[in-house]
Amino acid sequence: WEFGDGQYSAQSDPQHQYAQSGEYVVMLVATNECGSSLMEQTVKVDVTTNTDDPDNWLQSFILYPNPNTGRFTIDIAGPAERTLACTLYNGLGQVMHRTDLDFSTGTLKHTFDHRNLPPGVYMLELRSGAKVRLAKVVIQRRF
Repeated sequence: WEFGDGQYSAQSDPQHQYAQSGEYVVMLVATNECGSSLMEQTVKVDVTTNTDDPDNWLQSFILYPNPNTGRFTIDIAGPAERTLACTLYNGLGQVMHRTDLDFSTGTLKHTFDHRNLPPGVYMLELRSGAKVRLAKVVIQRRF
């Protein structure tokens, strides 16, 4: 994947966040033993930031790698809060892990190690009061 803003991904189902509004040409190159195919699509992006919106309160949020083997990192920035509650749910909505992290500086980089969990799709919830950010986490095993 080439997102048209200088960013690339080799993931099969990547998520990408644009920093600025505008039109971008997104390209996908798929390659196998028969050759390569290229697909292009122009997308129009309107970037808005509303930190009063409880679902859009972080200025930046990166979760990587994703998919992963159960070990992944979040790198976030936003309005400083005393603590940030992090909860990982399985596909049935059951709590797999919960921890409170120090977010008093307004920036946080934290690595989670859940290599004990079975492969599957999980939901990571970051909460500070009424402010919530959700992110899909895909855990898969390498053979």
